[in-house]
Amino acid sequence: MAETERQIQRDKIQLAGGVEAAGFADQQVGGQAWVSWNGPGEGLVVKQWASQLAVLSHDSVGGFVSHCGWNSILEAISAGIPMVAWLLYAEQKFNKTMLVEELKMALPMNESQAGYVSAEEVEKRVREIVDSDEGNKIREWVLAKRDEALAAMSDDGSSRVALDKFFESWKT
Repeated sequence: MAETERQIQRDKIQLAGGVEAAGFADQQVGGQAWVSWNGPGEGLVVKQWASQLAVLSHDSVGGFVSHCGWNSILEAISAGIPMVAWLLYAEQKFNKTMLVEELKMALPMNESQAGYVSAEEVEKRVREIVDSDEGNKIREWVLAKRDEALAAMSDDGSSRVALDKFFESWKT
């Protein structure tokens, strides 16, 4: 197994352990694409491919541990979901810095000095984003930005108008 694969496997184990310790353990049911539980504080498990935006838009989602890819960021904002930023590589470091330090839409996932994220760090950050004053402040801010993004994407919104102008410029 390559070093990158070992790191990813170790990170998956740490992620699963941290989420379980935070009280948001997943449940595996063979063949079911969606499994939802009844009751407060329960979650949703997707065993097959699913629309990330649809998952993030589900009422039971209280936070999103994101690798800080651009599409994931846009989908989280569109769903109004606060993030925990756990970058992997490439432009994600810049995206994480923007999300955490500039936009205040995410909490950072901190690596140990050995270069990995512990289950304890995952647990701490999941609890913090879902159930803390800081997490609630971030949630309120992301919800406000979601509303602005939705307005920009509406038929007469700034994004739609700019896109229409761009396409019109190609017609000449």
